[in-house]
Amino acid sequence: MSNSENLPPKKKKLKKWQWAVLIFFVFPTIVALFVGGSSTTTPEPSPTPEVSAEPELAFTYSAEVTRWEPLNPASGRAVFTIRNTGEVSFVPESCTVSVRDASYTYKGFDIVSGFTETIKPGAKFMGNLVITVTKEGAFFVDEGEVECELKAVS
Repeated sequence: MSNSENLPPKKKKLKKWQWAVLIFFVFPTIVALFVGGSSTTTPEPSPTPEVSAEPELAFTYSAEVTRWEPLNPASGRAVFTIRNTGEVSFVPESCTVSVRDASYTYKGFDIVSGFTETIKPGAKFMGNLVITVTKEGAFFVDEGEVECELKAVS
């Protein structure tokens, strides 16, 4: 008689994918059957939404980099315009002005804040700032965009 005949049979070990099936599919299904389906409590009615006395203000604006002027290989001046195309006056809290080339090899951005001028419906605001461009690529910049956070003015 050999040693292998006297040993008890080996337990099968679960493979990683079998554990994954158990953990992510079988156990949640069993839990859902026992916990989710046996509720005897009556659901509470959902509260009615409160009607606000103030209408929600929707800002509409357009903003763009209108001109790019390289100052040296590493930086340039971005001239940007913000137009109020809606019916609510606002003051920009901050604006992110970003510039780049078409391949995104050369890019830069800066954040402008501290605006004090109210932009009324139909009006526009022009500003400028110097932006550093990566890899000294200021002369290759040909695209730009402006995104702003706005605050209502009454």
